[in-house]
Amino acid sequence: MNNYNLNSNENIFYIFQIKIKTINNIKYIIKRVKQEKHGNLINELDEIEKISSLKIDIYDLNDPTNGILIKKNIINDNNIIIKNKNVLIHVNNDNYTTINYKFLN
Repeated sequence: MNNYNLNSNENIFYIFQIKIKTINNIKYIIKRVKQEKHGNLINELDEIEKISSLKIDIYDLNDPTNGILIKKNIINDNNIIIKNKNVLIHVNNDNYTTINYKFLN
């Protein structure tokens, strides 16, 4: 039987629920599970065109009551950085949108 330390980074999982509305009023709900403190949520391979609004719910699987909510209406911006006290979100709103995250703590 394995002995796990729940305080180590290896056993922390984050659930991201990303709600996107594109400039052509197409809506997406994308869910991702990540273990890393930084990484990519959406990349060019997802083929999501320019977005007009974004809502991200982030949950720590080890502490589901500790959630983070990020909302942003995007108006003609191609390179957006959204900062919360716990997380940094970078949105590159080019032909195909990419979204990256980094936890600050």
